[in-house]
Amino acid sequence: MIISQVNNGKYMLKTRTLFFLILLCAGVGTVQAYSLNISDLMGGAAAYKGLGDHPDSEWYTPFSINASSDENLTLIKVPSVQQSTEITCGSAAALDNLLYYGSTGDEMSMAEEMGTVPVYGANVVQMAKLFTDRGWTVHSSTTDGDGDLALLQNNLKAGVPTLVAWADWGGHWMVVTGYDTMGTDTVVDDVIIFADPYDVTDHNQDGYYRFPAARFYSLWFVPHWYPDKDSVRPWLTATPPAPISKSHG
Repeated sequence: MIISQVNNGKYMLKTRTLFFLILLCAGVGTVQAYSLNISDLMGGAAAYKGLGDHPDSEWYTPFSINASSDENLTLIKVPSVQQSTEITCGSAAALDNLLYYGSTGDEMSMAEEMGTVPVYGANVVQMAKLFTDRGWTVHSSTTDGDGDLALLQNNLKAGVPTLVAWADWGGHWMVVTGYDTMGTDTVVDDVIIFADPYDVTDHNQDGYYRFPAARFYSLWFVPHWYPDKDSVRPWLTATPPAPISKSHG
């Protein structure tokens, strides 16, 4: 994610934007994968450890990921980890998916395996390869077309998490873990619940984030991926070849 802060009218560009500017000034036409090492451990959301939590916040009301599905709400229990660098939201979201199905993984080694790069992170093709190399069945925007809200809901009803990348933070992977229609026929009041690897903006860093579905749809693109065909409404599902012993919710 690209994080900018405004301070006395001046933009303070943090690490990933700085990487991008350096690459542009150097005249680099393509971005090469690089080896992730300890120097890249900038902290990410994992470094906050609830520092921005406000249990009695007047701005955000609490909600529980342990709520039960009903006629309006479809919710599956996807584990959520907080990414440990500014550029590994893809591998953290992939790890959420692995954990949901009872498998295991390591955020940093998977980030390197999929070829994570500064600013660009990892795209759909890179994410898909991570799972296909493990023998998992993958469906994605690359092979199955752009995503839509019906796709997210249908996957949830089938107990399948959907990994999505959108314009949040300038480009960010999350996992769809719930959807609430609010009992109406209009989408304007629908709510999506995400397992969010960078959950620092709702005063409760529990790893989960909710957002209006219609507004998410309008932001469901990754600007710095263009002209990659997956830059618009990118998504991915990955399921193991056989049931894994550990149950999921």
